[in-house]
Amino acid sequence: MLRIIFTPADHGRVRLSATPHLLWETVLSIHRIRDPAPDARHRPWLAETASLTRRPAFRSALRLLRQLIPPRGYFPDFLTPLHGRSDLESSVEVVTRTPSAQLDGELRRLGRNRPLSPGALELLTEPAGGIEKLATALLTYHRTALAPFWEDLEADVRAERADRTRLLLDAGPGALMATLHPTIRWLPPVLEADYPVNRELHLRGRGLLLIPSAFCARTPVAFADPALPPLLVYPLTQTSPAGPRVTDKRHDSLARLLGSTRATVLRTLTTADPTTGTEIARFAGLPVSTVSEHTVALRQARLVETRPFRNNTLHTLTPLGAAVIAVHSPPRR
Repeated sequence: MLRIIFTPADHGRVRLSATPHLLWETVLSIHRIRDPAPDARHRPWLAETASLTRRPAFRSALRLLRQLIPPRGYFPDFLTPLHGRSDLESSVEVVTRTPSAQLDGELRRLGRNRPLSPGALELLTEPAGGIEKLATALLTYHRTALAPFWEDLEADVRAERADRTRLLLDAGPGALMATLHPTIRWLPPVLEADYPVNRELHLRGRGLLLIPSAFCARTPVAFADPALPPLLVYPLTQTSPAGPRVTDKRHDSLARLLGSTRATVLRTLTTADPTTGTEIARFAGLPVSTVSEHTVALRQARLVETRPFRNNTLHTLTPLGAAVIAVHSPPRR
């Protein structure tokens, strides 16, 4: 079990990542490849990734990364550094600048329970050549296995952030932390999480960064070194779910009236809460650009009301929009 100990100063320093973390998703996706019982949400990605192993460059990258990321237990913190940039090349460059003392200490810790692999040994004995190979492996793996799906992952995390931000504003940080995931419990002043080992992390006024992850599964993850910036990577409870389902489009009068895509967008707004375009895209399974085009048309028809909120645009169903949906909804059986 992981127990994260808050001080009064830490309550106002809880932050939520705005985007998926490039290297945390890279590392955790390696775990999913090895997962004997993957979640249903990961199976389409696993099917796509299985075909990539026929490519020599990808196979070589995956082999090296597996040597540093065991199926379970400890993996080095230097693989997932925090920094201010969100592009892949900058993230990998931070890995290549890992201080030699940190590199040496974390690799030796990795070797406590199992013999170090050739790739890990090269990082110890020939760090310059080893780190260059590691950088190439990270870039190759991410560009091949994750980049084609990255827009969807970003949409999921932005939607999660929007949900959590509204909860934080409405009910405060305690409500946010109490509802992160079934494996996480808020027992003030302790945030308790299921974890493979027992440990405590004292924040001591440093705050906590929450990172939602599509590839984190079952239990959250944190840095092994308590001296590093405190964070908690937690599983997204829903990622890219299917949009509203209509069993027979021939009998969907709303789709005939508005068009099937516009009807789908309108139906995602059947709750009272304002919804961002990113959230609509996530739930409808549509590109954000498509949603933007159709919300403009729905607003012009006075079915949707739109207003800016900070860096987002919030969409709300108007009374007329609700009436149109009600008239064109099939009777319940």
